Amino acid sequence: MHSTYCRNLLRPVVLKNAKCCEKVRFRSSLPRSNATYPTLASFSEADTEEFMSHFPTIVSDLSTSMNLENMKQATDRFALCMRNNVPNGKKVRGLTTVITYKLLEKPENLTPDNIRLANILGWFIELIEAAVVIFDDLMDNSSTRRGGLCWHRQKDVGVLAIADGLNLNSGAYLLLEKYFGNHPHFADMSCFSQRVMYNTAIGQVIDSMRHAPETISLDKFKAIAKYKTGYYTFYFSVGLGMYLSRQFNKDVLENQIAPLLFDMGEYFQIKNDINDCFVKEDVAGKTGTDIEESKCTWLAVKALEKGNEAQKALFRENYGKSDAKSVESIRNLYRELKLQEEFDEYEADFFKSLRKRSLSIESPYSNVAMVLIEKLQHQVYKTVV
Repeated sequence: MHSTYCRNLLRPVVLKNAKCCEKVRFRSSLPRSNATYPTLASFSEADTEEFMSHFPTIVSDLSTSMNLENMKQATDRFALCMRNNVPNGKKVRGLTTVITYKLLEKPENLTPDNIRLANILGWFIELIEAAVVIFDDLMDNSSTRRGGLCWHRQKDVGVLAIADGLNLNSGAYLLLEKYFGNHPHFADMSCFSQRVMYNTAIGQVIDSMRHAPETISLDKFKAIAKYKTGYYTFYFSVGLGMYLSRQFNKDVLENQIAPLLFDMGEYFQIKNDINDCFVKEDVAGKTGTDIEESKCTWLAVKALEKGNEAQKALFRENYGKSDAKSVESIRNLYRELKLQEEFDEYEADFFKSLRKRSLSIESPYSNVAMVLIEKLQHQVYKTVV
């Protein structure tokens, strides 16, 4: 599983010692006036393997080490839930937390113990992500996820998935307290996380609503992408990495990095909308239902923006209906309007624009932005997210 994942990532420029204490190094940077951008270190197979090596500790901490009397059946079941739901995604958020920390921390502080803590903080986010996925699948009444049945559709789960999601979220904060309770920014990290997830939940609500064609707009889509995806996909991870390294700078995060991170989240959401509509289930790993559920997607916005009166009438007549004929008529409309081709052009230009904008970010935070741009492009450009 991990080798396939890692082949899509930018090959690193990294030096490691025998204990996997990785110091992130860079190739010589070119002058900023040069049109060619420096290649920075990004995620490697070693990063992913290192990250995964800490997962058994996470499972143990939240099951066998909790000292709950007469609850072994429940904790064993929760361990199974974690193994099935937490480590099987792309781990974008957790790995982003680790790489942000490594890029901002002083080289002399990149000890095995500190690298271990960075990976545990990454799993803190991945636990929350797993809870979000479970709740998202429940709200969307989805059938498949990551090539298999959604958790709530698996044997003996059903509505217990709600409790599982709550436990994943609560367990994440227990880990935060256990490992970072003495960190000078523990309270900041906790409050920051809760604010981010409040924004995410608000975004999830508006995304899950049915949107009549007359209420679908670009502004609404951008708000959904920012709150549902942008905050907890990149902003969350970068903020926590800054806190862990004791390099948190609110002005830099909010005014310099966040605009790029939110645009990356919007790209991620648009890519997801494209995959939901056009990518087959056996490739995407899940069944797309945006059309049937009358979602405010980038495709829907563009169809209403570009379509003539007849095409808009067809959209209004068929969007949000569950029958196969109506769904296919919407897909055919998207094809007729060449929305896939428009996305391809947007995607090709997107990363060029991000790189140029990242050059104006204050050092060393510019390194974080540039690495994440490279990582995102090499991981998901022309692929299924």
